Amino acid sequence: MDMKAVDLQMALPRLQDASVLQQQQTAKPMLDQQILGQESLKKTEQDRQKTLKTESPAETRIADEGEQEARRNADGGAGKRKRKEEREARDIPAAHPFKGKYIDLRG
Repeated sequence: MDMKAVDLQMALPRLQDASVLQQQQTAKPMLDQQILGQESLKKTEQDRQKTLKTESPAETRIADEGEQEARRNADGGAGKRKRKEEREARDIPAAHPFKGKYIDLRG
């Protein structure tokens, strides 16, 4: 295929445009991976901050339970008796609301 001078004048500028497009297409996957990596790091850091914030209420609840235990121990024997009575009340089965007490053996 013969190329004339006029054809070359049109082909050379297009060749430079094509090379720029080819470079962009080659670099795009690497650039996308870098962006995804940065987003992943940001999300991980945000998740760490959220976890640290939620741990605080759990610690205060444990401290509150410790204070309640101290109060119970300060009550002495009265508190122990009361808790024992509550446990015994829970152990007694309640009557079922719709089941009967007797079994009918007649056919």
